Amino acid sequence: MRPTLAFMFLALLGVTYLCFFAQADVLRLGGVVEGDSMHEAMAMTLGVFSLVMAVGAGLAFLNPQGNASIITLLILLHFAVFIKDVVFLVEDAFPATLLIPEMVYLIVVCIALIRYFPAREKEEGKEEW
Repeated sequence: MRPTLAFMFLALLGVTYLCFFAQADVLRLGGVVEGDSMHEAMAMTLGVFSLVMAVGAGLAFLNPQGNASIITLLILLHFAVFIKDVVFLVEDAFPATLLIPEMVYLIVVCIALIRYFPAREKEEGKEEW
């Protein structure tokens, strides 16, 4: 679990850096040749979103057993972004060469988080409903 969270933390910090300090590169990846203030604001919003997810991954890395709800939220967020990418792929909104690597990252991280999800062990003598 911890290696997955550490990798996610670093990847999300990388995306945050790109969105805050290399907006022209992010906009060019999205197919925008000349960015206007709206596209820059959208890149900054993506950066803030990535920063919040990185903070969640960092907190969950520090204490995976106590932050199962943060890990659940990270799974749901990554799955939602994966669904968004599927819709973009079907609508041909972005080139597949841009979306497929992101989709692979998202599904691998979701699978790893689900596989190593911190489960509490049953205490002996207690019955669960």
